Amino acid sequence: MNGEIFPVRPVPVFQALTGAERRRWAAAAACRGMDTELFFPADARPEAAEPALEVCRSCRVRGICLVEALLVEDPARRFGVVGGTTPAERHRLHRTARVAARRTAAAVTSLPGRAAA
Repeated sequence: MNGEIFPVRPVPVFQALTGAERRRWAAAAACRGMDTELFFPADARPEAAEPALEVCRSCRVRGICLVEALLVEDPARRFGVVGGTTPAERHRLHRTARVAARRTAAAVTSLPGRAAA
């Protein structure tokens, strides 16, 4: 996986889920009913997040949880373990997505017959 958290692949554009859709997948989450403090460790050391990450590893809706977090999370306020990732890992995912979007935009605008924006 070349040092990345997840392999970089093109993904479809998602929209934030409605309340009913969110409740449907959240009902299947491994963390449902658990103490939320587990997912917001007071200690900033990486090993402090390990108990929460262990719960996420066994979760069958981890992927959609992460996608939803990336869609709605304020990048300036990333806290806790969500979708099997720490705030630092989600920061890297956002940065990687921004770089990919810029490269895609540059490639599209440089196609013959396309005017640069």
